This record gives sequence, C-alpha cells and structure tokens, in this order.
Amino acid sequence: MYRNSNYKDKLYEHIKWHVENGYIFAGPDFFLMGSAVGNHGWFIHIAIGKNRLQKFLSLMPYDLPHIGFSRDPSGSGTIVWYDTDKFVKHL
Repeated sequence: MYRNSNYKDKLYEHIKWHVENGYIFAGPDFFLMGSAVGNHGWFIHIAIGKNRLQKFLSLMPYDLPHIGFSRDPSGSGTIVWYDTDKFVKHL
C-alpha cells in the first residue's frame, strides 16, 4: 500500500496517529492498524497478512456494532460500514 503509492511518506504519520489514538497489532505474518470511531464501529485502516481480518477481530479490545473500511489508501475516502455480526459470518 505504501511502497508503491504516493502515500509512502505518510506511513510514519499513520503509525504515530494510531499509536496515540488507535491500535496497532503486528506479528511475523500480519500488520494491522485500526481505531474505534466513537461507539459506532472499528475503522480498519490497514490489514496485511494471512487471515488478517480474522486476526483483527480476535484482537479487537472490545466489540462495536460495525466494521469499516476505505478503498482509498490515504484514509480520506468514503468509509463503507458493515454490521459486525454479519461481517463475521462471511469470513
């Protein structure tokens, strides 16, 4: 996402923001950044690796009713929200 895009200079800024305001989970085969958006849901900023979405769901600090994503790597695009229970059933 960052290596081959115009956003590669933003990686540090995104990591810094998530350290201060969200969550970062990392392991040998995955890297995840996300944040709670009020009581509405989890916005997953980046999810890389094997079984990344299942991994994020297992590591969420607490449940929220929705999961959101944006296809825009800058994070400024439209967020599409999914009901968490329905999302889990489709994984």
